Amino acid sequence: MTASQTPHSEAGFSLIETMVASLVLTVGLVGLTQLLAVATVMHADASLATKDTVQAQAYMDELMKDPTLQTSLSLYSIQLGSLASNMAPYYDEPEPGVTRRYTITDGPVANTWLLTVKVENKGGHLYGRSQELTTVIRRW
Repeated sequence: MTASQTPHSEAGFSLIETMVASLVLTVGLVGLTQLLAVATVMHADASLATKDTVQAQAYMDELMKDPTLQTSLSLYSIQLGSLASNMAPYYDEPEPGVTRRYTITDGPVANTWLLTVKVENKGGHLYGRSQELTTVIRRW
């Protein structure tokens, strides 16, 4: 056999195959990066939602221990406070960007009230923006 008749070796990758593999890898990495960004935002939002729920529960416990609350409840049979706007003294701001509001309405049966606490966090996105807890309290 002469040098011009030597069969060409088919081992290895061609330039086209390498470029296609690089394109597939790049698309996969870009998708993974976007997924990581979404997961990070959702984790931060879930963390805020947990923090806001704990703040709402703490505020609810604080209100239940307040001796003046029982006096206020026995005097009124109407709605006290608002969840939509800041009405003194039915709200506070425990830290910048966080507002806790509460309202008390007549309960489902006699001598009961519904206490609702809403925590709004301006730093939250979807789940961490607002948390609301409601409980039934009775005359004690």
